[in-house]
Amino acid sequence: MQKYLKVLIAGWLLVGAAAHAGVVTGGTRLIYPGGKKESSLS
Repeated sequence: MQKYLKVLIAGWLLVGAAAHAGVVTGGTRLIYPGGKKESSLS
């Protein structure tokens, strides 16, 4: 029972870390035309 509980908790931690990393990396990308000096965010 203890082993099952440890595996379950480890799984929750890994899923939580992956979800958090997805949010962070998804929000840091910005692609804009190279010929322009400025670009607006929407």
